Amino acid sequence: MGNRIDRMKKERNELKDKCEDLSKFIHLNPTFKTLVHDEQVRLIKQLGFMQAYLDVLDSRLFFANEPVLS
Repeated sequence: MGNRIDRMKKERNELKDKCEDLSKFIHLNPTFKTLVHDEQVRLIKQLGFMQAYLDVLDSRLFFANEPVLS
């Protein structure tokens, strides 16, 4: 069982890093504003889906009594 939890924690931490990177790109990188509007929208949607997935992983870990340290 620990192996499944360890994989979930690893996946969660990698996803969190990717969410943070994409968020920084959207909010802080001037290159984002040079993209066509439709691409900006797609990236914002992608971040939303990634964050929702992160929330699910956090919830699964919580209910497995494996709180995540952010």
